[in-house]
Amino acid sequence: EGLRKLEAEKLWQQGRIKEYHSTVSDIVRTYIEQTLSINAMEMTTDLILSASQIKALRQTNKSELQDLLERADLVKFAKFQPLANEHEASMKNAVSFVESTMSPEAIAG
Repeated sequence: EGLRKLEAEKLWQQGRIKEYHSTVSDIVRTYIEQTLSINAMEMTTDLILSASQIKALRQTNKSELQDLLERADLVKFAKFQPLANEHEASMKNAVSFVESTMSPEAIAG
């Protein structure tokens, strides 16, 4: 729900790129905290990706998560300016990650 709301706000289209990627990352990190019991808001991307609960996920899910978190880090900390398709890829990966890990079977591995 948070991702869909963010998408409707069209932040990156308004030039609010850092805010957009920070919010995508925060929404996914909050989701990870609530569903996988990982303190993701307080962890670096590398620590999140090395958590056993994340390692147990399907490779596709891990790749989607890594892609969106690393891109958000680049935007937030390295002043990276993604192309339009990269903004869209972050949202697509976030939605796909959340939707495909919502079932207990997905989390179980």
